This record gives sequence, C-alpha cells and structure tokens, in this order.
Amino acid sequence: MTYPNWEYFVDANPVIQADLAANTEECTGTSSDLHVHLLTKARQRSIGEDVYHGGDYFIFGKESAGLSRELISTHPSLAKHIPMKTDAALSNADTWA
Repeated sequence: MTYPNWEYFVDANPVIQADLAANTEECTGTSSDLHVHLLTKARQRSIGEDVYHGGDYFIFGKESAGLSRELISTHPSLAKHIPMKTDAALSNADTWA
C-alpha cells in the first residue's frame, strides 16, 4: 500500500507509532518485534543483517532525495543500508532489457 505522506502512514498504523516511540536516538539497540525498517544508502548497517517477518514495513524515500535526515537521525536503529549502484551505472538503465 502507498501512503500520501509519512504522517498519514504513522497515524494509520498504531503499531508503527509504538515502534517509533520505542526507537528514538536514545534507544539504538534492536528489538525482535520491530515492524519498521528505514531503507537508505546513508547508513552502515546492511539490510542483510536483520531478520524480517510478515507484516514488516520497508520505508523508502523518493528516488531523487531518499528519506529525510531528520527521520533517520531520530530513529537510527531502524535505518538500514540498501546497496545501490552509482549514478553513473544507472545512467544507461534504458538499455537494460
């Protein structure tokens, strides 16, 4: 499902509100019941280092800008690095078939 913005997503999902409240800058550990995964190219922790379950939410930002720095700095334990090709490698995407 796609949501129009971050605030709408959080308001529509009470379990997300609980995860975000439990995972602030002061809480950098991991929890076995996390449901939110913030995917970014700016973090060191790899997406492959965690175990995922049905019902988890994978949050991506806009392709041009990614997730906001404010969101990631507020919830660093939820942020995971997603491997990405360099912009130069993606410039010929129209030739991939």
